[in-house]
Amino acid sequence: MKFLVFGASGLVGKELSSQLANKHDTYLALRNSHESSSNIRIVDFEKENILPPEKFDGVYCCLGTTIKKAGSKEAFRRVDLDYVLKCYKFAKEAQASFFCVISSLGANKDSSLFYNSIKGEMEELLNDTTMKTIIVRPSLLVGER
Repeated sequence: MKFLVFGASGLVGKELSSQLANKHDTYLALRNSHESSSNIRIVDFEKENILPPEKFDGVYCCLGTTIKKAGSKEAFRRVDLDYVLKCYKFAKEAQASFFCVISSLGANKDSSLFYNSIKGEMEELLNDTTMKTIIVRPSLLVGER
């Protein structure tokens, strides 16, 4: 099987990529890379088509940031909502049989907490029946970043 992992340089994406690579053809979608490898796809989230067309069996989206790291609520929203939706669009175009995304415990678009409301909005916008969508809601992610 052939899988693509967005956010493969982060905490969850690195772990997922290493586990998938042991059993499947795994490709990493990164914004930039100093490595030259046939399994790396350079993604430009500012473009309409973030990657050239290619078929994948499944697409994982491990994108995520914090408001502090992003620098503003608007920048956080761009990564955790807009970019995730672009990944979903790509997965549909890639004819993937599923799209798996990391959300958050407490995700709710009506939450008074900005972080939870963005995650909830993202979940709601991915709620369509044209492709199997797996939403993972972990609590606090702990590990070396």
